[in-house]
Amino acid sequence: MSYLRPIAALAVVALLVAGCGDDDDDADTGTTTTTTSETADDAELDAALADFWEVLDSTPEAIAEDVSALALTQVTADQVREVARTLCDSTFHPDVTTSWLQSLIVTNVAMMGPANRLLRYSGTPEVCPRAPTAAERDFYAAEVYRVLESSPALPPGGTEVPARVQATVCEILDTRGSDDAVGTALERLLEMASRGPFDPAEFLPYVVEAAGAGCDQQLPTAVQAMERYLGA
Repeated sequence: MSYLRPIAALAVVALLVAGCGDDDDDADTGTTTTTTSETADDAELDAALADFWEVLDSTPEAIAEDVSALALTQVTADQVREVARTLCDSTFHPDVTTSWLQSLIVTNVAMMGPANRLLRYSGTPEVCPRAPTAAERDFYAAEVYRVLESSPALPPGGTEVPARVQATVCEILDTRGSDDAVGTALERLLEMASRGPFDPAEFLPYVVEAAGAGCDQQLPTAVQAMERYLGA
């Protein structure tokens, strides 16, 4: 599996977003007209992205909090540190993480997010002499996804997500009238991820979490978008 496949889609979306102005009005000046409404929407999106960045922290405390919410089992930062050290000692073998997640009994596909953040944390200097290679990251993510893909999605209301994030996710996933709702949602989510310092492999599982918390009618679309990105 490679995370490079959606880059072309990202480029197309970026071009579409960049070209959304009125070509006739701006052809002579080469400028782009921005309305007050668009500016407000951008400010709202930027605020939601800031919330995303905060909750997608890779500290042991943040990972433990997210795993605890998703697994409905209390996990401590010390446990996260221990798993991270074991990951380092095993040269980042995914069995370390999947065995740990399975020991928590209740897991779901949204757990991909903290699992990938755990890998990122395990490769920091405070834990390990080196970070995982690109090949190790791809193998790890593929194996963790393989274990979790048959798990149920996050039950509606199963966790707490900032209200601003919920609202943004629900709006982006609302693709009524689209011939390919999942594809449209994935393009929008990848464009959103490209605006912030997000790895889509960590960002999309959190979208599943946010959908389950705030707009359960869009949860299947969120899950399928993540599956299309991670599993195809």
